[in-house]
Amino acid sequence: MKKQLIMIVSIITIVPLLVFGAFSLISTTNKIQKDAYSMNEQNVELVLQKAQTLVNTELAMLQQLATNPELKQYNPEQLPQVKNLLAQTAGIHPELQTIVFSSVNGQQIAKNTDAELDNVSDRDYFKQLVSTQKPVISDVIVSKSSGKKIINIVYPIFDNDKKLSGLVQCSLPLDTMSDYAKEFSTNGQTAYIADRAGIILAHPDSKQLDADIHTTAAFQQGSAGNQGTVESGAGSAKKLVSYVHDPITGWTVFSEQSYNVIMQDYFKLLYSSIIIMVVSLIAAITAGYVFSSRIARPLLQLVKVTESVAQGDLTTTWDIKAKHEVGALSNALARMTSSLREIVSHLKDTSLHLASSSEQLNSSASETSEASQHIAESIQQVATGSERQSEQVGQTSATVYRMADGIGHIAGSAQQVAATASLTSSKVNEGDEALQSASREINKLQTIFGELSGSVGSLSQHSQTIGEIVVAIAQIAKQTNLLSLNAGIEAARAGEHGKGFSVVAKEIRNLADEASSSANQIGSLIDRIQSEIEAVVNKTNSGSHEVEHSIQAVQTAGASFQLIRSYVNEVVTSIEGVSEASSTLSQGTEQVIQSVNQMSGITSEAVGEIESVSAATEQQLATMQEISASSAMLSSVANDLKTMVERFKV
Repeated sequence: MKKQLIMIVSIITIVPLLVFGAFSLISTTNKIQKDAYSMNEQNVELVLQKAQTLVNTELAMLQQLATNPELKQYNPEQLPQVKNLLAQTAGIHPELQTIVFSSVNGQQIAKNTDAELDNVSDRDYFKQLVSTQKPVISDVIVSKSSGKKIINIVYPIFDNDKKLSGLVQCSLPLDTMSDYAKEFSTNGQTAYIADRAGIILAHPDSKQLDADIHTTAAFQQGSAGNQGTVESGAGSAKKLVSYVHDPITGWTVFSEQSYNVIMQDYFKLLYSSIIIMVVSLIAAITAGYVFSSRIARPLLQLVKVTESVAQGDLTTTWDIKAKHEVGALSNALARMTSSLREIVSHLKDTSLHLASSSEQLNSSASETSEASQHIAESIQQVATGSERQSEQVGQTSATVYRMADGIGHIAGSAQQVAATASLTSSKVNEGDEALQSASREINKLQTIFGELSGSVGSLSQHSQTIGEIVVAIAQIAKQTNLLSLNAGIEAARAGEHGKGFSVVAKEIRNLADEASSSANQIGSLIDRIQSEIEAVVNKTNSGSHEVEHSIQAVQTAGASFQLIRSYVNEVVTSIEGVSEASSTLSQGTEQVIQSVNQMSGITSEAVGEIESVSAATEQQLATMQEISASSAMLSSVANDLKTMVERFKV
């Protein structure tokens, strides 16, 4: 890691240095070239101004002479005065070789010297002046008297009628121009002047005089009246040449500079930049080593701590006192570990509570299942007793019908009353015993209905207890889900170091979701059981009321049988009242038949209700078995959660 940090620091240092160095070199190179162009062009402008100043000075002097009355209105008698004027002017301008006054036909009239006078009518500059009647500067010529290169500056003279009357000219040696070229050939720059034909007429190096440069790009551009800078030559001979055209003389002024001289500053800057980059690289490597040592050591310690946390050991401690980002990372890891420790501890307590609650739910479900089994058995017994009661009611009904037939025979034949009275008495006794037996069976049925009602009430209380337990489990599952969500958020904040715990938090959330789902299913089943239990209670209470009605009917039948017994005894004792007794007995028999029929209907309805109760009880038993299975699964989930949490050491 140290090597990587050193490399990173070196790259971070070197890349900007390289970019900055390259940018600086390019900018400096451009600036050096731009400055060289600017200096060359300024230098050539200065040379041009110097040359133009000299020529303009001579033109001004000639203009002043051309306005002199002695020259404008020349008279041969004034020749001495004219010579004196020319000599005085030459004394003021010692740079001039000669000053000449000529007539309009080209004949020289006077000079500032005693040299021979010539006729210049055949000269090009004279012809140009006569043609244009404007000042003329001649091409470069060689003076016959001195052998030096000179130029003739010619100025027209007009009389008072503004007609060309003559001309005044001066011969200017070009030695002064070479002096100007030397003056401005400094700092590696070389200034020189070429005439209209491209022949160098002024140069600081006398060996370059009379050199022909008319084929060069700089001269061709300058002689065409342009101004600028071009590059000339290649390699070590490469030069920067600036040029400008002089519209007065027609000359081209140059200033050139060698590229080697221009790039001296560039090479100095290049060497300085290389030295700076080498020193910066050494400093960067040193700083990277120190920096990496300060960062890598606490980072390695944090890596070990993270590995311990990933293995489930949340008791690991460390001491990193740093104020930079590593210190912030250490503090964040400490807070994360503390939060994980609290979460895992809470999960441990929650898993224990969940396991205990699931065991309690499992136990309650088992007890409820046993109670449901007991209720089912009791309902089955009640159903069996009801069937027997129904059979007995049928027998009673048959007996009553037979008794009705006997009464009919009594009404039809009074003579057989005495014979059958004894038989009737015995039948009445049998009927009374049957009614007593039916009364006892109905009392038993009432007792069974009471026990059934108590068992169903107990079952309702147990189901409510189970519902409360299910609500507690649902709350625990919801809290567990929230804890797992918080754990997932903390794991996400921890980034790469929290991925392991994120998986644990996800599994815990899944277990909590399954527990919540199971609790919801159990709650739904409990609601259904409570609804069915309430229906059973209602039907049981209804059956109990019907049994009470049956008891009252049997008691009424018993009273009727007592009345029949009284009538039979009266028949035995008094045959005279047979008809009246038969009529009364017939009425009682009809009541008995109605009561027996009513009791038969009640008994059938009780049998149907008991069968419904039996079916509901069986369904409740199946539901409790499902609750027992769900509680067993919840207990398994709680144990799994407890096992997963026990992996962490807090």
